[in-house]
Amino acid sequence: MNAVRRSLMNAKTSAGNYIVFEDSAVEAICIANWSSDGIGLTYEDAAVVTNIGNTFKDNTSIVAFNEFQYFTSIATLGAQAFMNCTALEKITLPVSCWKISPPVNNCGSFWGCSNLQKVDAQGLTTIEYAAFNGCVSLYDFDAPNLKSVGWSAFKNCVSLHYFNQPKVTSVNATSFEGSGIKVFNLPLLTGTFHINSCLEVEEVYADDVTTLTTDNTKNTNLRKVMCKNLTSVPNFVTLTTHPLFNSSEIDVMYMPKLTAFPAKSYKYKKYYFPMLQSSSGNQFNGSTIELIDMGENMTSITGYLLTNISAANMANINVICRATTPPTMANTISNYSNRIPKAVYVPASSVNTYKTASKWDGCASVIYAIGGAEWIAEFGSADEYADYPNDIKPN
Repeated sequence: MNAVRRSLMNAKTSAGNYIVFEDSAVEAICIANWSSDGIGLTYEDAAVVTNIGNTFKDNTSIVAFNEFQYFTSIATLGAQAFMNCTALEKITLPVSCWKISPPVNNCGSFWGCSNLQKVDAQGLTTIEYAAFNGCVSLYDFDAPNLKSVGWSAFKNCVSLHYFNQPKVTSVNATSFEGSGIKVFNLPLLTGTFHINSCLEVEEVYADDVTTLTTDNTKNTNLRKVMCKNLTSVPNFVTLTTHPLFNSSEIDVMYMPKLTAFPAKSYKYKKYYFPMLQSSSGNQFNGSTIELIDMGENMTSITGYLLTNISAANMANINVICRATTPPTMANTISNYSNRIPKAVYVPASSVNTYKTASKWDGCASVIYAIGGAEWIAEFGSADEYADYPNDIKPN
């Protein structure tokens, strides 16, 4: 840029007319395509642009484009707008941009942006499929108004560890396939949530999801599942066909609207189903279980509650049953009649009833009152829900 041109631009910048760009390569492209005077890009110039097309496609020089936010007439981002911008690290979309368009030949708007790290998209509500597919460096994605996520939108985004989107109501089965997401917080997501091939996922918060599924890749890092409106758990044939429930290290499973549990060997550490009414038994097969909390509506257990657990591990399990009337049990609490849990906690008014009830009487020596001395020693408080984590404790 010659001295005269720079002088004119500096004067107008001082007067607030010109956009000051962080990246000179971006600035040059913007001036060449949308400047009204060939000197610089004014805010007015940017504000009337409705489509950038493929102007930046395959550009390997641009690094930062936060000034894109001033292109306030852009409603949708084109299918390959920034495709193969391999040096691009950060971008701020205009608030007017509510949608990222579907890809062309499976290549989305940011396909090939291997160095893209930060995306600020305050107005974005819809991401069509494959938009950020393969953005392996993306770790900061801020789109507080996002509602819909298409298939493969964040596929293989291995550096994206947190997906906290409070307004998302729809995602696809492959939206996060192969991503590095550890925590999903999707409080308004409805219907079915698939965490297919999300090998790093540790925590899922999705209160309005009614069905939670995964593919046959074992989610070995899953620690916490919080789905307050989940109403059913599929009755899968074997552990290996439902890896969501095959993680030997799951800490907390909380599904307070579940009323009936199928007869399969699921593994948990801590189990909280306060609305459970019946159990087919044989669910809790494994050495890692620590606690089972059954609500006041529990009426029957068809099979064994605890199956194939060693005597040593059985001695570490706390069973809580809040039903005033002991649920009917077809069998003893364990398939090994000489093995009983560490403790069985029941309502204080029902302790003696449980101690003499059929099948429960085999645990008479370890049946204690909720809120009693043994309860306080175990959970540190007489609070009847002291066993619950604070974030799910009933009011």
